[in-house]
Amino acid sequence: MERLMVKLAKIQSDIEFLRMCLIYNLIPKFIRFKLANKHLASLPTVKKFQCQILLKEYNEKQKNLIRINKELKRNIINGFYNMFSPHHRYRIKSQLYDKEKYKLARFKNLHSTKISKLLNAYGDYTRAHLLSIDKLVYNLSSQLLTLPQLKLLSRGWKFCIEERITKPLNIQIEIEYELIKIKEESEKKNIDWEQLCNRIKVISNEVINKCGNFGFKSESYVYFKK
Repeated sequence: MERLMVKLAKIQSDIEFLRMCLIYNLIPKFIRFKLANKHLASLPTVKKFQCQILLKEYNEKQKNLIRINKELKRNIINGFYNMFSPHHRYRIKSQLYDKEKYKLARFKNLHSTKISKLLNAYGDYTRAHLLSIDKLVYNLSSQLLTLPQLKLLSRGWKFCIEERITKPLNIQIEIEYELIKIKEESEKKNIDWEQLCNRIKVISNEVINKCGNFGFKSESYVYFKK
């Protein structure tokens, strides 16, 4: 039973690690391979193949997780705990829980270090000193972020922004959607909507004026002025 609990903790941590790699296009060491022509390593075809391997590994881990959970349930149904007295049953459950908690924390720390290295950050990369103040992205929403989300957010705007919203039209769509969500929240909290809009326009125009390297600056600026 203890062996299964340790396996469960490891596979849960592995799945989370692989999920983060898939979302943010990170290539862990175990799927890297050397090519005779090193210049081919950066080709999209090679990257795509590596992602396919990573996805296959992720799916296999999911299957293993289901199998281990079924095995644990089967042991419980077969009366594993019924072989012991209530006192010993409690102590065994407590020991198994502590063991799983310890192993899960250990595996998470190992994977956190791996993610950190893949992002070219060392130590706790949720701290501001890793990036200059103008590159940081802060969580200004009311939603509490998980530790992995905070770590990824702190890598900076250029790292966090999705490729699909780099075009002016897509950015406008994203802004419109966010404004709808803000309006819903402002109505709940009785905040004056016009004043809030004016404040958003001022901040937006300040940001646009500072970002002189935007190829679509004029279009975005017109949108913000509306």
